[in-house]
Amino acid sequence: MVRILLVISLVFGFGLASAQEVYKLRVRSWSCTYAGGAMVAQGVVENISKSRIQGLRVHFRLVEKGLQGVEGVPSSRTHGTNSAPVARSSLAPGETSPFSVRVPTSRRDLACQLWFRNPSVVQIPTQVPRL
Repeated sequence: MVRILLVISLVFGFGLASAQEVYKLRVRSWSCTYAGGAMVAQGVVENISKSRIQGLRVHFRLVEKGLQGVEGVPSSRTHGTNSAPVARSSLAPGETSPFSVRVPTSRRDLACQLWFRNPSVVQIPTQVPRL
């Protein structure tokens, strides 16, 4: 009986895992500029996955120059973060949306980092061109 329940649980678990959506994005263009006492990141993001993405948000972080990647950056080298929804609340495959997010700061010598997520995904794999 225990084996049957274990097998059913495994099959059901694999079914749920395979049913999860795979989201992918590409940033078509973006800039990071200092304006009005803040660093502003703005650009256009494209849904390159096969599924519609709902509730997409852009996350923006200012870090010391020379840091690569968005994971593993110590808080001592982070100088501000913010997030904002992208302009379109729902993106079908192939659709694009503009985005804009700002982080107040007086420093102009910081590097900008972007990533995206929606309420059901921790972080969506995104192709972001270097500035």
